[in-house]
Amino acid sequence: MKRLKFKVPGLNETIFVNDYDLFIAGFTGSNRENVEKHLQELRDQGIEVPKKVPSFYRVPPELASQDKIIKVRGKMTSGEIEPVLLISEGSYYITLGSDHTDRDIERRSIAESKASCPKPIADVAFPLEDAVKEWEKISLKSETFRSGAWKQYQKGKVTDLIQPLKLAAMLQEENGGIPRNLVMFLGTVPIEGGKFIFSEGFRGSMFHDNSNFSVNLEYRIEVEDK
Repeated sequence: MKRLKFKVPGLNETIFVNDYDLFIAGFTGSNRENVEKHLQELRDQGIEVPKKVPSFYRVPPELASQDKIIKVRGKMTSGEIEPVLLISEGSYYITLGSDHTDRDIERRSIAESKASCPKPIADVAFPLEDAVKEWEKISLKSETFRSGAWKQYQKGKVTDLIQPLKLAAMLQEENGGIPRNLVMFLGTVPIEGGKFIFSEGFRGSMFHDNSNFSVNLEYRIEVEDK
């Protein structure tokens, strides 16, 4: 049975998400002009972009990983920090994940690239209803580890993305329903400098400056021999 386990701070409880569907939501920026600008940049590189955005990519649930080391098949892979919506038996939570992606595959197929690598996910989650009360005050950031040093990679606000319940409603409309058990990556914030870094490690956090709301994620990347 597919199962993910999460601690819920403050409630002194653990939740499990069992037999879930895994979706990666793409092009979920709340500023549609910026989304269209990004789509055009991809078109200019010869990458075929979806006709409708946001886009929802269903990928094998086994890709969701709470391991501290992930194995990838190519050297051109990189992480992207993202809030992640969890639904466990109809109850909604929020956590943190990384849409780790093979950028070489992405050049020929975005959909194929979404299923190209494990998707690291944290082991802490918060009730969504608590998080959305302070949604505008929650930030995201990430760093990459290469050549013995950590370097800032991303920084932004969760409000740069479509709000989770609104995005879930979009999935429901497109999918014909919402799974009772769901893991959905909600999209990412821009990379500083706009260039992917292919690193040995990746870490990130989702946090509120004035409360105890904080979720952290860190993992190492190992390239498998072909």
